[in-house]
Amino acid sequence: MLSLLSCIRPRPERGLALAVLAGATVALGCGTPADAARNPHAGVGIGAVENNPIRSREDFLAERIVLDADTRMRWFITGFNLEGVHYDARGRPAPREIRSSRFRKPRLPAPPRRGKWTPGGGRTGYANGNGGQIWFRLLPAKANGRPDFDHPIASERINAVTAYRRSKEEFGTGLTQLIGFRVNKTVPAGEYVAVFGNSSARPAVHFFSTNLPTTVGGGPNVRDERDPAAPGALGGLDPRETVMWSRNRGASWVFGSRVGDGPLFGYYDAGRHRRLPWYGWQEKKGERAVPGQPFNGYGPLEKSPTLRVKAGSSTTLTRAGGFSSSPGRIGTVTVETRAGRATTTQSLGRGLASAPLDRPLAVAAGETYTITTTGSVPLARADQYVRRTFGTLPWTTVGEDGDRAELFAE
Repeated sequence: MLSLLSCIRPRPERGLALAVLAGATVALGCGTPADAARNPHAGVGIGAVENNPIRSREDFLAERIVLDADTRMRWFITGFNLEGVHYDARGRPAPREIRSSRFRKPRLPAPPRRGKWTPGGGRTGYANGNGGQIWFRLLPAKANGRPDFDHPIASERINAVTAYRRSKEEFGTGLTQLIGFRVNKTVPAGEYVAVFGNSSARPAVHFFSTNLPTTVGGGPNVRDERDPAAPGALGGLDPRETVMWSRNRGASWVFGSRVGDGPLFGYYDAGRHRRLPWYGWQEKKGERAVPGQPFNGYGPLEKSPTLRVKAGSSTTLTRAGGFSSSPGRIGTVTVETRAGRATTTQSLGRGLASAPLDRPLAVAAGETYTITTTGSVPLARADQYVRRTFGTLPWTTVGEDGDRAELFAE
């Protein structure tokens, strides 16, 4: 499992405790400003990870995103899984960590043999052949939230294994599931759609998988939400940010549990595990990436973890809570700052929940405070490649380094 990281890019408006939780004023696709309703429970409530193979030239997967400010973007970065590839577009063996552990696979066509080939350490079901040609486009969102194909901001067609090697080299990672695509522009604040297709001549043989976090709940991010003030957004997302799927080259789109559905082997809708955006961007070569929504899946339940958080701004904390999955319960949450200690006025159960603190607690910008609980919550894993891509995290969990216990205070 991967990490549920924090949006560490400061947003200037609301005085919440973390830079990752700060609110924003965002621009709609038409340029009209509106108050964002990004959920302050950043990093909490996102669960598993689901892949989505793209094995037809007709199929597009898209992430609708909202940029809160004009953004210098060298690369747009999002999640892929290339395990199962055999070689690259030049016939060279793929990196061992993603190279298929066997050449022939059940229910999948074998790629042509390209010279000497040896098994690798990659699982077999996520990609095949040379990985296909990823067709990336960053497009403005129309007023109805659909991508405006007539006015592309950026576009790149690149062999999947080549893109993988390029991202590894840039961020110094081993196995990675975050891949960057060329933009090289300052993108104005607003609403956009990042569209991904497979333009390989033989996409059924040469294909890749996108890899995105999921939630088992509802809320605006698993539907076609157009209201920037809709409540219930997860993981620091704007309510309009979502994942879209088309099986007719963008003529029509589906959302929620229908994303990923199709007739080909490996295609499936995620059911209750509905896919969510996972993205960031790199501003300049040689720099760590800026997370837009970098949260991903979590690990097993942890009993009574202690989360240390560095506050991004001065504020007063009045509530606390967390997220827990079956069979865990969040329990009673305790927050301790330099100003003192407070606990929630009730014990919390499963799911995403919070309660008032029994006293307000002041916290200063730059101060490190702690959150703990009597119950059990998952730990969001901060795998090495996530840290190398996005850099230093504004928290630690005691005994677990950069992993994030799914607790929060606001």
